[in-house]
Amino acid sequence: MQFHSRGVFQRSALNEFNEIDVSRIVAYFHTPSTVVSPAFAIDLNAAMEHFKQRVDEFTKLGSGYILVYVDQLSVSFVKFRPLGQAGSYVPAPTWIKNKHAIINV
Repeated sequence: MQFHSRGVFQRSALNEFNEIDVSRIVAYFHTPSTVVSPAFAIDLNAAMEHFKQRVDEFTKLGSGYILVYVDQLSVSFVKFRPLGQAGSYVPAPTWIKNKHAIINV
């Protein structure tokens, strides 16, 4: 599972005519992939803490931008399929085996 977000940041600055210019940028953040199973529940607090840290890192770079709102928040799930047991033997296809060019460990 992995969370993805799109946040809108904004800053105000005076231009050469002493008028306030507002600029906006979009920034994308994501959490690291985590395993979800009956033994490992979804930890929303950890995901939110990760997002907070990324936003803090982004705003501490001296840009002057502040987070105005989160435009999109999505989550991706991918079914985990382990390759099988360690030490199991999978025979090579016949057409490869007949070339005598590989060693199937």
